[in-house]
Amino acid sequence: MKKMIAAFGAFLLSSASLAHAETTLTWLMWGNTDAETAVWQHLADMVHEKHPDIVVKVQTAAWLDYWTKLPTLAAGNQLPDIVGLQSLRTTELSSILEPLDAYVAKAKFAVVDFQPSIIDGLKTEGALYALPYDLGPWLLFYNKDMFQKKDVPLPKPGWTKAEFLDAAQKLTANGNYGFATTSNEWLPFMLSAGANYIKDDAFDLTNDKLVNAFQAYADLAAKDKIAPQIPASGTASGIVAVGRFTSGSLGMMVDGPWDLVNVKGTAKFNIGFATIPADTAGSVTQVAGSGFAITQTSKHKDDAWIAIQEMTSPEAERYLVSQNRAFPARTAQQGDWYSKTGAGVENAREAMEYSLQHSVPYGVAPNISTFNALCEQYFPLAFSGSQSASDVLSSIQGQL
Repeated sequence: MKKMIAAFGAFLLSSASLAHAETTLTWLMWGNTDAETAVWQHLADMVHEKHPDIVVKVQTAAWLDYWTKLPTLAAGNQLPDIVGLQSLRTTELSSILEPLDAYVAKAKFAVVDFQPSIIDGLKTEGALYALPYDLGPWLLFYNKDMFQKKDVPLPKPGWTKAEFLDAAQKLTANGNYGFATTSNEWLPFMLSAGANYIKDDAFDLTNDKLVNAFQAYADLAAKDKIAPQIPASGTASGIVAVGRFTSGSLGMMVDGPWDLVNVKGTAKFNIGFATIPADTAGSVTQVAGSGFAITQTSKHKDDAWIAIQEMTSPEAERYLVSQNRAFPARTAQQGDWYSKTGAGVENAREAMEYSLQHSVPYGVAPNISTFNALCEQYFPLAFSGSQSASDVLSSIQGQL
């Protein structure tokens, strides 16, 4: 009898264990610092708190390493269940990711609660591949103190290219420059001039509109001398521009809200936001962002779907804002960013809202990484005036 009771008790314990068995999900994310990894771990803990039967194990890789690691893991059939996805990489990585549309429809998940431009950015061929947690448009950062010292009117959302040029010329003096031409943040100026750089999902860099628009952009440094020369180096020209801006020697630069915390922490002057100057096509900027995706090889897709919903929930968005980690992809939580991270920045809300309303997804082609590297290599030749825009763009086009 005792043996029967013991056996029955063991059966009950085994059944209880099965009923409450945990699913362990693996999640690979970029993370360059311990602090950043701690943020992702907190999101994983939030999932477990709401769903005790799901455990999310966080793995991180440095930013540049992350994008080479994913294809390697895919080739070895070793992908985790969940991965981070930047909108610029959606097309090139879609083959290893699970489309989410069926999950969205079944759960009646409210995609409308997110900024439409980042939802579009995480789609390819109409299919959604990630739930977004952040986004940001390119816009102008400006040195408010320099503007006021030079008696230059502070820019307002919707300001024109003529007003931008006038301001940049007045700010250029005594070793300071009004603006910085860079090899990554140039595209909004092209779009605002009515030019495009992609056609039929491939780079189209030699069309007349783009050549003319890029020549005008390069001439800001080559002829107008309102932008400094930034030679090609191992450091991205945009990062060099941030350094010059925070040092106080640059009046304006193109950057995104993701960099505001770093800029505010370094600059010894007041900062303002302005929109991309309106040209012949108006003020057009690009929006990019990131989200969480499920891999095609995951054996726990349903649990992974539950997890990424929690990781992009309103509560998760508020947490990311509290850590200065994101401009929320959810529109209802964007006010938290304005009152915290954006506090004290002139026209932060006005410029951000205007930019988001006048933004398009960051258009990419499959060889986007090569394109970016070639721009860093060849653009300084146009900025110095040693080669024409046509020659530089033709050189890049020939290598794509």
